[in-house]
Amino acid sequence: MDIIRNNPYRVLGVLANASRKDIERNKSQIKAFAKVGRTPSFPYDFENVLGKVERTVECLNDAVSKLTFDKDKVAYGLFWFCANTFLDEEMLRNLASTNLDFSISYLCTYGTQEYSTYINLGCLSLIKGSWSNAAYCFVRLFDSLEMWNKY
Repeated sequence: MDIIRNNPYRVLGVLANASRKDIERNKSQIKAFAKVGRTPSFPYDFENVLGKVERTVECLNDAVSKLTFDKDKVAYGLFWFCANTFLDEEMLRNLASTNLDFSISYLCTYGTQEYSTYINLGCLSLIKGSWSNAAYCFVRLFDSLEMWNKY
């Protein structure tokens, strides 16, 4: 689960489909906090589910370097949450304030045929240790050329 817990997007405190501006803003904030020996928290840390985020200067530099190339952004983005629809945003709010099972149930009940639903449900399934459900989500994503192109 290291690819989720220590995902560069998580270290930067952003979603996988965050803008460059959001990434740069959080990067600056992390550096500023580090100068005074503190660590900022962000809405997408999900410490209630994933544990504490390590945000040292070294971790920050590593995260930034891992997201240098587009192919790496895509690869790491598959293992971190994104918000493409209102349902995704609602699920992320639920995940931050409630438990993992509720978020999975929410997406299974209300999720749509969007790439973000499959990525988010795949990540939630991996966190829960439900490998077959995670595999199903990622196969569905890769199997649909239309969804893959949207991603």
